[in-house]
Amino acid sequence: MNALLKSKFPPLYTLPILSLIFIAIFQLVMSNFDVLSPWKGGGFGMFSSLKNPGMRRVTVKVNFADGQSKWVSSKQFSKMASYDQLRAFPKEAKLKDFIEELQLLKWKHRHGDAETFVRINSTGENAKSIEVGVAELVYEKGTVTSKELLTYKWVKP
Repeated sequence: MNALLKSKFPPLYTLPILSLIFIAIFQLVMSNFDVLSPWKGGGFGMFSSLKNPGMRRVTVKVNFADGQSKWVSSKQFSKMASYDQLRAFPKEAKLKDFIEELQLLKWKHRHGDAETFVRINSTGENAKSIEVGVAELVYEKGTVTSKELLTYKWVKP
């Protein structure tokens, strides 16, 4: 029994090993169950997982008081930090942050654009409601499908 309790290595050598094991377990838990993704610091499964921001799509539909509904191109949001965070970590809180930012914007159809799209424009009009959806492309057995992760609709009070 005493032989089992005694180690060949002093505690000073086992401390780094135990700390690395603890960090690895912590990273795995955070990347599978919390805000850490394999591509944003999780590390484990980074190249074997397709769950990355490039595989996620954010759709925005703006509804106006006159009854018109228009889509917004994702190019309009490329410089918005809340958009990037929503694509990287598709969580309800990030979605609400993104919608709060969209509520402050004005929208206008620009000549030359497709009829179904609007752009951010300071001389445009405010939206009556905004619908946002986050979807992820999923590859399974040679087929590609789109899986809806989050949806939210904001209606102006």
